[in-house]
Amino acid sequence: MTTPRLALAALAAGAALVVVAVGASPVGADDKHTLDRLPQFKLPELFTESEEIDHRTVRKTISPEGEEKRGRRNRTEIQYAAEVIVLDESSGERMIQFWEAKERGRGVPELSGARFIVRNEMALTDLGDEDGKKADATQRAFLLQTYLAHDRIYPRREHLMPEEPVAEGDAWSPPLEAFLSCTALNEARRIDPAKSTASARLDKIVDKDGVTSAVIVYEANLVPVLLPSGKTADEGSKAVVEGTLTIPLDGRPIPETHQVRIDTVWLHADGRGEAAELSNSHVRFKTRIPGKRKKKKGGGD
Repeated sequence: MTTPRLALAALAAGAALVVVAVGASPVGADDKHTLDRLPQFKLPELFTESEEIDHRTVRKTISPEGEEKRGRRNRTEIQYAAEVIVLDESSGERMIQFWEAKERGRGVPELSGARFIVRNEMALTDLGDEDGKKADATQRAFLLQTYLAHDRIYPRREHLMPEEPVAEGDAWSPPLEAFLSCTALNEARRIDPAKSTASARLDKIVDKDGVTSAVIVYEANLVPVLLPSGKTADEGSKAVVEGTLTIPLDGRPIPETHQVRIDTVWLHADGRGEAAELSNSHVRFKTRIPGKRKKKKGGGD
């Protein structure tokens, strides 16, 4: 799915997604597998998407005398679910219809029943709901900043995949650039490549919902020289990304799960002492074949 253009960081607070049982490896452990860099949409294709984001940030300043002063604390929690129909397999053009979208604290625009055609990250066609009502500016802003901003919170899939076929247990080194957007560093010049590392591994091949799937685990440790604010990073600044991506071996977009944790520590000195911004996040994205929605406590769908 897609999500905010900022690095939404988080500690998952009670995920509400259905847990999928994962079976044993259906193929030989030594078999080599080619992992598609992008999902291969097929027609007809109908699936559901859901996502949860939990982002927390704390700012504090330590004076030259050692006195600590805590500043603003932010927390953002977003959940949404939608049904997706692929319209064009070459471009990935698809229609999305929301059935739920909510945000703790502020409340996202009401999107139940809203329908859009998505062509790329900035191209939307508003079909309106069943009564023909179109989205307002607030709803469109939510879509562009949250639903259509996947690469701003997840490492880009095409950068994570190995260039050569791999077997279970094989490891490779994704480019550091794969992790720049999701940490809000954005530019290669902002990190020290000599001190930064990234790794990925084909952990196992599993049977998930009857589909042979690859489980990829990855980690990146980035050491910045410039912070997202443009200020010089002090020693101790870091961004740590850890994730697990499960994708079908045949390249289809379903079923897929992607869980990521991002922790950042931005340190810089100013006239008032050492300023710090601590951020942590946990996000989970999931696609699955349509089925009965899990009923909420109290009765409704």
